[in-house]
Amino acid sequence: MLVLDCPATDPFVNLAREEILFTRIPDQEEMLFLLWRNAPCVVVGRFQNPLAEANREFVRARGLPVVRRLSGGGAVYHDLGNLNFTFILRHAPHRRIAYRPYLEPLARALGHLGVAAGFNTRNDLVIGGRKISGNAQHHSQGRVLHHGTLLFNTDLDALALALEPGADRIESKAVASVRGRVTNIAEHLPAPLTIEEFQEAILEQMRREGHPLRRRPLAAEEHAAAEELARAKYRTWEWTYAQSPPFTLRRQRRRADGTGIELELAVRDGCIASLALCRTGADAAPAAAPEGDAAFARRLCGCRFEPTALAARLAALPPAELPAGTDPGTLLALLRP
Repeated sequence: MLVLDCPATDPFVNLAREEILFTRIPDQEEMLFLLWRNAPCVVVGRFQNPLAEANREFVRARGLPVVRRLSGGGAVYHDLGNLNFTFILRHAPHRRIAYRPYLEPLARALGHLGVAAGFNTRNDLVIGGRKISGNAQHHSQGRVLHHGTLLFNTDLDALALALEPGADRIESKAVASVRGRVTNIAEHLPAPLTIEEFQEAILEQMRREGHPLRRRPLAAEEHAAAEELARAKYRTWEWTYAQSPPFTLRRQRRRADGTGIELELAVRDGCIASLALCRTGADAAPAAAPEGDAAFARRLCGCRFEPTALAARLAALPPAELPAGTDPGTLLALLRP
């Protein structure tokens, strides 16, 4: 088993590095095993909608990156109290997605530390019924990438807030996360351990499992390739947001006098495909939108559904073409992803 030392904590680079290693593992290479950590961020699955998974107000206030990974599954929160692990195999021994072979050694490692860990009906690694590990896989050309989280000493309050669904109503066929109760491994240890000591305990368990360990740092060329892929793909709006399945979003804003605007917009390939506005009276009864509102909605179709593009499109419209009683700032607050 080749163990690569990965001290970087940039989530974009770390996920790009996984893809680089997955696509470049030579035929004769033994299994790769990585232990790594990310600075605080939200990581969504390949087929998810970040707007439906991450609490946009909390994420924006904290300055948390939202990153889309290569594998499927649900959204997870990472911080430096969470230890991530990755297995990369050139010749996958399992024809179907199987989580237990990768998680059982980790459960046994916890057992050696005095922590009784098991599995729930979804094959999540749990302690006392509370989840400590979320996992996902990516398969391609006989290769498998299995990665997961180990909640060691994560800020669970931040985790709950970052993944709290927002007030927007979003309809799509994107994969939705399954929420569950979680706990930190450190709370259950009979004696305190640092996360670095916990990492070494996992490697020791791999030795007990019969895997001779060969360790090396990430090569300079591998790191450079990961940095470039992070720049070209993982940091981009096209990968993180435009890759979301088509969705419809409904949102409303009300003034102090009870009047307001409701909107319904459809997004395809990251761009606004249609937009409908509806005026709301003080009695909450929807009112027909003026014809000018419909013309305004048509002007926004085709715009990228991201703040910079929306701000530019709104700023370019003459005030007379904005819905009555609004301004670009108000509209951007209403429309902003």
